[in-house]
Amino acid sequence: MKRNVRNQTGSTLVVTIIVVATLLVLLGVAVDYTTQISRVTQRSRKTALAMEIADGHLEALYTNWRNIYRTTWVTYGLNTGGADYSILPTNYFFTSMYNPGPAPVSYMNPAATPPIIPTPAPSNFPTGANYQLTQYRIQAVDPMIDLDANENAMAETSNNKNGSSLSPMAANTAPWGAYGPNLGPASVYYPYSFYYLAAADVSVPTLNGNVTAKVRRVFEKKFDLPWTYAIFYVDDLEFEPSSTFIVNGPVHTNGSLYITTSNFTVASPTYAAPTPFPTSGRVEYGGDYVNGYHPKDSRYPGSGFSTPNFAKSDSTLAASDCPPSQVAPYLPFGWNAALNGGNNGSGSGNDDSYHEIIEPPVKYPIPPAGAADPLGNMRYYNQAGIKVLIDSNNNVRVFRPNPSYPLDPSKTVECTASSTGNDLNIYKLFVAGGYPTGSSTKAVTTNLALYDAREAVNVRITELDVSKVASAVNAGAFGTFNGVIYIADTTPPFDMAGNHVLVPGAAVTVPDPNSSVASPQASPFDPSAAPQARLGSTNGTTGGNAVSTSERAIRLVNGWSLPTTGVTSSLGTVSGGLTVVSLNPVYIKGNYNTAAAASPAPTPPSNVTTTNSPTAGSYARQPAAVIADAINVLSGNWTDANSTQSIQGGGYNVANPRTAINTTINTALVGGIVPTSSAGYSGGGEGFIRLQEDWRTQNFVYYGSISQFFSSAQGTTPGSATGQFFKSPSTTRWFYDYATFADAAPPGNLQIAAYLQQQRWYQVY
Repeated sequence: MKRNVRNQTGSTLVVTIIVVATLLVLLGVAVDYTTQISRVTQRSRKTALAMEIADGHLEALYTNWRNIYRTTWVTYGLNTGGADYSILPTNYFFTSMYNPGPAPVSYMNPAATPPIIPTPAPSNFPTGANYQLTQYRIQAVDPMIDLDANENAMAETSNNKNGSSLSPMAANTAPWGAYGPNLGPASVYYPYSFYYLAAADVSVPTLNGNVTAKVRRVFEKKFDLPWTYAIFYVDDLEFEPSSTFIVNGPVHTNGSLYITTSNFTVASPTYAAPTPFPTSGRVEYGGDYVNGYHPKDSRYPGSGFSTPNFAKSDSTLAASDCPPSQVAPYLPFGWNAALNGGNNGSGSGNDDSYHEIIEPPVKYPIPPAGAADPLGNMRYYNQAGIKVLIDSNNNVRVFRPNPSYPLDPSKTVECTASSTGNDLNIYKLFVAGGYPTGSSTKAVTTNLALYDAREAVNVRITELDVSKVASAVNAGAFGTFNGVIYIADTTPPFDMAGNHVLVPGAAVTVPDPNSSVASPQASPFDPSAAPQARLGSTNGTTGGNAVSTSERAIRLVNGWSLPTTGVTSSLGTVSGGLTVVSLNPVYIKGNYNTAAAASPAPTPPSNVTTTNSPTAGSYARQPAAVIADAINVLSGNWTDANSTQSIQGGGYNVANPRTAINTTINTALVGGIVPTSSAGYSGGGEGFIRLQEDWRTQNFVYYGSISQFFSSAQGTTPGSATGQFFKSPSTTRWFYDYATFADAAPPGNLQIAAYLQQQRWYQVY
């Protein structure tokens, strides 16, 4: 029988065609899907590339923004504290894609026009060289107001500041500041910042059109005061307290932080009126944090360290949640303080270190008349309302600024016996007989001496009776007085190698105060003068016994009473307070800024208990600072005659030599340290205040704010981790004096933290 297979063959062919068609469809779908995935992936890669290129342009904008600020550096007036005070509007940051601009900086001397910010070359981005840059600019902004629809900065057009009347911010308008809680010079609240918005829009081609990344970053210029911190260090900061050491305030170091022991405690945050900002708990470092020794310490690396006690954000927590945090360094005096370490110790420069802020200039004039003294407006010698200078023969001379040239040291006016009015009052108080007429003693006593156990050397002392100064200021004896006294023994100090740091020169000549011509005047320090021998040059007396030494220092006594009025600010307002500055080490003896005028001075409750009662009676502690090469504290029990005797062993006995009694100090302190090296430990933050006595069982209570800017040039012996120069208090409690410094900064101006940094980054979609 013959079979018919035609139908089977046809069916197979149909099935085959269907299968092939299905496979082709699936292949097409797969190819299309793969293409879509490839396109999406490429767009993602190109978007990331566009973002990277835009970020690179933001970095270029930031670098140029910062450098334009650096090249427009200017200080003027007593309100700047030496900081880079210039606040630049938008048209000072001109790019090829933004008009108008740039504009001359009118207050520069000579005037200058900022450069055009260059556009980065496409060759800097080889993986995306075909990109397009569609926006590239910096504009000043008000941080409280959004941009308009075209991303232009907006500003208030009325004074009600309720946001109801806005218009585009003019390109020549400086930005509005954002202000903090602490009242500083010229009634400005610190910290405060000015903000700029940088924008970069970058488009990169893809297989299907372009992708665009719109990247933004906020640049901030911030000003602050040292009094914002309980402890502020420019250099490395160490803590090795041998007994309980509690800091009740923020701690910051631009360098690295080294802590070896659980004896160190940072109190948990507390909140004080008038603002809700925490007054303690914050620990910051710019370099590294190490639970151990400094690498330059001869004991490094060491072992057996215990964990410090850092703050808790809430008292209910079982463990600390506020460990030290790394932050950007705070740059004293802005970016452009031109310092040359090669001049240190030569006696010929005005720019060797931040130590210059406590030194008289050795060259004139100051800017803008010349560039001989780049730190001229920062010096407390130039700022001081009264300058007291003691020469090698204990002759005392006193000067005041010329009101027509308040910061020019070449035009100071000497107060003499031939002076009249307020100048005669100044002369009487500091040089002759005392003030008022008939007073039994003057405010300055020379030719005293003590033995400094840490320095292991006799030191000639000039003593300043602060209570007499306070009485005269309260009585208006000085006329217009800014609350800053500069006092120094100008006999040449020496470093450890015997090199002279500064040497005396020609006597200061008094120019005609009525002359409008800047007549030349010699500095009290002449680098051409020959150095004298380190020892045996002059004499002082310790307990009536003559000693031979060339070491010099200033001692503040009866400091329980500070001026409560008579201090005139730069705005003309009158209040109290006192800042004492010296290029020498300073010793503070007894209670300081604790009680109203009385004799004998009443003692504050904190002398007995470590409470928050650092003043006696109704006395309100005044804004105050002591600024010196090194800061020493002596209790009210100190006598110079016992200074050469050793601290006796056994228990504490108030009758023993060099035995302290309870003491409270209420003042900001700015001074130097001896950095840790193979020669010895710096003394750490706990040893910034140098002690000389047996404090066992006694209270040393400190209210204030501590700042370290430089290495000591005169008090140069290393500190001690074990206290062989003194016996530590059983508990040292340091309180950040928020209550005082939130109301007013100490007299004088010291803006330590003007810095520039990159802030928030974001994208626009």
